[in-house]
Amino acid sequence: ALWCVVLFIGSSGAVQAQEPAFRFGDRSFATADLAKTVQQTLYEAEWEFHQKRQQIIDTAVVDLYFDSEARKQGKSVEAVRREILNVPPPTDGQVRAFYDENKARIPAPFEVVRGDVARHLRSQQVDAKKTELVAKLKASGQYASLMPEPKAPVFDIDTTGYPRRGKAGAKVKLVDFADYQCPHCKQASATLNAVMKIYGDQVEWVFMDFPIIRSGISRKVAVGAVCAQQQGKFWEYHDLAFSRQGALHSESPGELALELDLDEAAFEKCYRSPESNDRVARSEEQARKLELNATPSLFINGRRVKLRNLEDGLVEAIEKALDEKS
Repeated sequence: ALWCVVLFIGSSGAVQAQEPAFRFGDRSFATADLAKTVQQTLYEAEWEFHQKRQQIIDTAVVDLYFDSEARKQGKSVEAVRREILNVPPPTDGQVRAFYDENKARIPAPFEVVRGDVARHLRSQQVDAKKTELVAKLKASGQYASLMPEPKAPVFDIDTTGYPRRGKAGAKVKLVDFADYQCPHCKQASATLNAVMKIYGDQVEWVFMDFPIIRSGISRKVAVGAVCAQQQGKFWEYHDLAFSRQGALHSESPGELALELDLDEAAFEKCYRSPESNDRVARSEEQARKLELNATPSLFINGRRVKLRNLEDGLVEAIEKALDEKS
């Protein structure tokens, strides 16, 4: 018989957002009544709690699995645990390499902490085994957590007139607030280009300027991008600017325009026009109202996404958004 664990805890995030959260004066307020930026802060706190709770549940499921296997095999739980989580001890080379890579954070000589480092590495290997086991149990249908995820608030972002790739009105709209001098934005741009090749017309990518670095150069490059868009070459300018990120300077907009064979007089006129500066300022103002404080800041269908691993996390977030639309 299939051994199965199904867990259900709590109510959906959408329902909770409508339930009274507090009273002020004569009125009761739900979280949905609060400003979107406050809702976002609450969501991030709830998400952190959700992840910690999920880790605890995953650990409990692993223990239940060990107990079930021990009964089936006629062994002790500890014997089953040792068999499944058996990992070889780290080699001296691995211990030394870890110490050398983290020397600045380890305030003790290697010989003093050698044992601690070895135990730490082994613990990491055991945790990886547990993670693999949880994934296996989920894939086989033996374990399904029905604990609802908190829902991020949906922000209304005015993207009118801003450059976009992909199909207008696609199922997934990805808004990218970025700075041309931000190294993570350069990496994100490469990832987004790759993602667009995978999903094609299913995703619309909108680029919005948020020149957060104080050098002033990013703002100049952003204004130049407005003028490149005017001549139908925004994305060529965008990609070239990121490829030259380490060498960007105050005169870069004109140099990039020249390299892209843009009409020099039209570019110069556009670059000096208040309208071009205003468009950069408008996207920057939206970023401020959204209380963004870092780049890149990404939104998928109006929901802000914060990803530790952009390449894997972005695909997962897009898949989730597509599922919600289907």
